[in-house]
Amino acid sequence: MTGKVEITAHNHNFAVDPDSINANEVELTHVDLNDNTLEGLRHKTLPLSACSTTPKPPPARTDSHTSSTTSAR
Repeated sequence: MTGKVEITAHNHNFAVDPDSINANEVELTHVDLNDNTLEGLRHKTLPLSACSTTPKPPPARTDSHTSSTTSAR
């Protein structure tokens, strides 16, 4: 947990059950604060990650870029 919050938009037409994730292999990285749906995950040993949100910052803001820049590191 980073203690950081991102304001995003996404639809909940589908969701991954967090209980179906092997916690020894996968880290949950993004959880919706409104309904606790899983929005992002990262594999602990393989270079795999996924995030099902769309950052929606105001035009002048540049702080909502963590999901897209993490994979480039």
